[in-house]
Amino acid sequence: DCAHPGGAAAPPALALARRADLLVHEATLDDSLAALAEERGHSTPSDAARFASTARARALALWHFSPRYRCDEAFVDAFLPAARAAFAGDVVLAADFLRVAVARRGDDAAPRPPAPPETATP
Repeated sequence: DCAHPGGAAAPPALALARRADLLVHEATLDDSLAALAEERGHSTPSDAARFASTARARALALWHFSPRYRCDEAFVDAFLPAARAAFAGDVVLAADFLRVAVARRGDDAAPRPPAPPETATP
């Protein structure tokens, strides 16, 4: 479990995730339950996406969903748009046995999303 309210993260977590080709991050509760997620030490899709953006990850896989959600259209509609609004890279909702293709480093087919303005580096 990994709480990053507002996408803020401890420097060691951010250093570990920096420039990841694929960041796998929990998103236990949807954004409407952000206060509960923070209280319980979990993240929302937006929290995970802001963290991925700050880390300049190439892609984001959300996982560790509360059992309150069914893998249905309402679940997808609650999680994917929230993450995509805060992260410019590819976003997937992970499931058991999901396989994700990760481009080789230096492959121009999968550019890194731009850094957010507040974390841009020269």
